[in-house]
This record gives sequence, structure tokens and C-alpha cells, in this order.
Amino acid sequence: VDILGCGPVGILAILAAKHKGASKIIAVDVVPERRAKAEQFGAAAVDISNAAAAVAAATAGRGADVALELVGSVAALQLGFDLLRPAGVLSSIGVHTEQQFPFTPVDAYNKNITYRSGRCPARHNTYWVCTNALRECGVSFSPTCVDLGAALCVHTMVNNGLSTGFCTLCCLMMG
Repeated sequence: VDILGCGPVGILAILAAKHKGASKIIAVDVVPERRAKAEQFGAAAVDISNAAAAVAAATAGRGADVALELVGSVAALQLGFDLLRPAGVLSSIGVHTEQQFPFTPVDAYNKNITYRSGRCPARHNTYWVCTNALRECGVSFSPTCVDLGAALCVHTMVNNGLSTGFCTLCCLMMG
């Protein structure tokens, strides 16, 4: 499994991949502190410049079975496509605002990939499933309610590498 982006959602994706039994997880990010955190949670973390070599080494040149794009950029989506093996699954969860798409339907057809995009259907029961899975992965945390302004501030700090803590948009704070 390739995880493209090691922010809060990327770290949770690493935990989810481990929880679901992924044997190899390669996390890609440009921020060294985020890569270090990804390694703490069991991923082999690499810079973008080393991503292709790391995936090739981990898969004997075949490519990743699954790529999770969590950044929301055309470049990250293209990297996910490039790292994927033929007949692999590319899931784009990052919020894209560009008008361009980095690969064509013909490219996807020729590589025979499955492409998925969209939001997580966050509902009350999803919260309990996720928190139980986090506990099973050995993550301790305390749900903390904060007002919207504080949540946006914390999210910005994490995105800019100014905090080593994590938050989700549900205002769940983890240390």
C-alpha cells in the first residue's frame, strides 16, 4: 500500500492499512517530520524523490497493489497512478480543486486500474468503529471538543508542520 501524504489523514490511513493486514506500507511526504511520524506508526517513509525506487524495491518492480492519494494535488494523483501496478486500485481522498486530471481514461483503461474518489461517509457509528480500530492499533487518545476557530487553527498548524500532534476534521485530538 502506498500512502501519498502523511498528514493527519495519512497517519490514520497507515493505521487503517495495518489494521486491515497490509504487509508493506510505503508512506510518501515532503515534510521530514511527517515521514518520521509515519515511521513511528509502522510505515516505510520516503521523500517523493525516492518513492518510485522504494515501491519498486518493495514489490520486485511490479508496483503497488493500492495507492491512497491524500494530498489533493494533481502531482500526487499522478504519482499514485505511476506507482500503481497494472490492475491496481487508486483511491483519491485528497480534495482536488484543479481543472486538470493527470491521466486520461485511456491511460486508466490501458493500465486496467480501479479508480475511486470521494468523501468518507462519516456518521455516528463510523466514529465508534474508527476509535475502536485506533485502540486496537495501540493509539491512545482523548476526544476533545473545541470550537471551530480552534479546530481550524490546530488543523493549520499540523498542515504547516508546526505541531507534532494530529487532529481530524471531527476535532479528535491525538498525541
